[in-house]
This record gives sequence, structure tokens and C-alpha cells, in this order.
Amino acid sequence: MRRFRAGAFLGTGIAGGVIALAMANCASPTQIIVDVRADRSICPSLQTGIAVTTLENIDSDTLEIYEGGCDEGSDRVGTLTITPSGSNDDWVGIRVVGAVNDQDPDRCGLPGGPNKEPVWADCILARRRVQFVAGKTVNITVRLTAQCVDRYCGGDLECNLGVCVQPEQVQADGGNSPPKKDGDLPIDDVWVPDAEVSDAPLDVVDTDACARCNGTSCNAGECKVDCNAIDCQDKVFCADGLNCTIECLAKDKCKNTRCATNGTCTFHCTGGAGDVPHCEDIACAAGVCNVECRDGELTCDGVRVDGGTNVVKCSPTADSKPTCDKVECRGGSCTRMCSDGGCGPETFCSGTCTAWEDGGAQ
Repeated sequence: MRRFRAGAFLGTGIAGGVIALAMANCASPTQIIVDVRADRSICPSLQTGIAVTTLENIDSDTLEIYEGGCDEGSDRVGTLTITPSGSNDDWVGIRVVGAVNDQDPDRCGLPGGPNKEPVWADCILARRRVQFVAGKTVNITVRLTAQCVDRYCGGDLECNLGVCVQPEQVQADGGNSPPKKDGDLPIDDVWVPDAEVSDAPLDVVDTDACARCNGTSCNAGECKVDCNAIDCQDKVFCADGLNCTIECLAKDKCKNTRCATNGTCTFHCTGGAGDVPHCEDIACAAGVCNVECRDGELTCDGVRVDGGTNVVKCSPTADSKPTCDKVECRGGSCTRMCSDGGCGPETFCSGTCTAWEDGGAQ
């Protein structure tokens, strides 16, 4: 495996000296400088590990560079200078793992769940894929935030600033850009949830936000996403200032599909008792999260909600089989309705859980 030489994990002043020296030698450096920062609230217990490798091994190579905490009085963990050992236009895979609350970054992501899935408790994962530019310095910022602790998005998705996004949405300065728009397509038979669980505060709606809907249509702050018309797998929809409805009416239409907004997001996982699941490993981070699962057995197989108000409604099939399982509520007010055995046994709730019904509850 081709390796890259990584400079020491340095503070700003020392890193600046390295850059100045290279320029003084009359050769513009070909290098990548990674500025790692963290929320000050997690700095006291933060342990950070970094692997610098190829794109193919970004998830597997061992961490080799470590740092504890942040610079005193700052949010900076440190800076890392990377120079190429091969071509001046090679790509580099960078994996940054933050661990808090006495967790060890080397243990983050190891198998340990009920099904031997990776465990990211008290951990933050940030991956970046960056290309060298000959004769230039490429600067990127990686931000480790409290919002991404315990939040593993799955696959290639990245938790950045508390939102699961596509890798290309993570900007070089550490911010998020809007997702690519899939085009305006007609949407029919839009399901509107009950008013008592779906009304968003009026000051949330922003009609100019429609450009960030990323769905099939948007009007007056209402974003509609028809996953029968566009590909919704591994996608993030909606944006602050919008209320969003996501239609998942057939098998695998919503798989690793995310919704993020400060308004209301509604997943409609229905459409008959045919092949299932319609919604698999979906996630919602919104002011209000609504998920309805009905018609087919386990039409919802993996639901994670983390909104201010969360309502998951699981209506049983005609032959009394559960329509949802693996349902998690990670914060806010949590309501799970399991009338007549509509919910499977796997569940987790860490918010306000007084209305979180166990599987089979009436």
C-alpha cells in the first residue's frame, strides 16, 4: 500500500513556520493542511486520532496520529501537514476520530452491537477525501461537534455540524453546502399528517428556502419528495425554513434516507402489502419528526428520530403483524404508537419517553 508522509500534529504557530520555510526555498509546496477544531464543550475530555491513507483504506487503516484536548482557550485541536509520497495529484483519505467521556478513539467503530455492528458511543467520525494540487497548498477544516457524538450516519454519509450529509456537501471550511437538486417533477397524492403533530411554527417557514428542498416540488415553504420519481437512497433532503413530506411507497425507495430541517419532516412509509421494507435505516433531525408505517410487515425496518417533537406511528398489518422495528428516538419529546402490536421488539429511547410504547402495546 502506498503511504503518505504526514507532518506532526502541530499548533498554528509551528505549522506556519513549516509553510514559511518551504516558500523560502523558492518551491511552492504541494501539500494539504488539515485544521482540526472541536466544540469547546467537548474539549476537556476529547481524544483525537487520525489516519492518513488512500481512499480505498479510509475506513480500515489504523489511527497513527493522536492529540488530547484543544489548545488552551481555543477550539483548535491542532493542524496536520500532509505531503505526497507519489504523484502530485494523488488523492488522500483522511479519517479523524474524536472520543469523549474516557472513550478511546481506537475503540470507536469496533463491532459490539447486538448484531456485531460498529459501536460509536461517545465517538465522532469525520472522513475527508482530498486531492493534492501540484505546487499549491490545499487547506481544509474538520470540525468535531457535540452534535455528532454518538451519531454514525452509515455508509459514506458524514455527520457534519450535526447533520448527515453526502461527502461532497462538506465544504473545505468545515461547513455544509445544500444538496444537489434532483429537478422538479410532479408529485401526486401527498399525505398530510394530523395537524396536532405536524404544524411547524410559522416563523420557521421560509419561501426562499425552496431552492434547498432537493425534492420533486416545493411551494411556499412546503418541500415534497416523491421517492418513486427520484432516487432517494443515501440522500439528504430538506433544509432549514422548510416543511418536508417524503413519500416512500415501494420497496427500498427510502434506504439510508435523511431529512434535516428546523421545520416539520414527515416520512410516509406505506403503499400496500407488497415487497418490503419501504423505509430502511431512515433518519430525521427536525423541529418535528413524523413517521407513519403501515400496510406491510416491517415496512419500516430501522427508524431514527432526533427532533424536538418525534411521533412514530406503527399500524399493524391486516393479519396483526408489526409494520415497524428497530425504532430509536435520541432526543426531544418521543411518541411511539403501537396499536394492536404494530411495533416490533427492538426499540431505544433516550429523550422524553413517557409516550414511548413498547412493542405490542395497545
